[in-house]
Amino acid sequence: MSENLQAGGSRKLDKIQDDLFYSTGEADVPLAHLMSRKFILENTDFDTWESLLEAARVKNENELDKPDFNEFIKSRTRFRDWEEMLIHSANQYSLRFEGE
Repeated sequence: MSENLQAGGSRKLDKIQDDLFYSTGEADVPLAHLMSRKFILENTDFDTWESLLEAARVKNENELDKPDFNEFIKSRTRFRDWEEMLIHSANQYSLRFEGE
């Protein structure tokens, strides 16, 4: 499921993709790459991004911007909402490129 969750339908994801392209040179980084296993393990109640999505009953990227998903993120992660989680994951992803 996560491979289908790309930037297409979400304004937040579109902005993050633009910022990642500027900092890493990579266009269209899959959301599953931002939500690495390590990131999910360190910051959520879940083992994988896929298990988080399944528990949240998210079926497509348009559902990531809904208030219900924000409440889920607030209650099951260390973030106050989806935007904060997305920004934090993108920042960690781009830090991997600084050493190269």
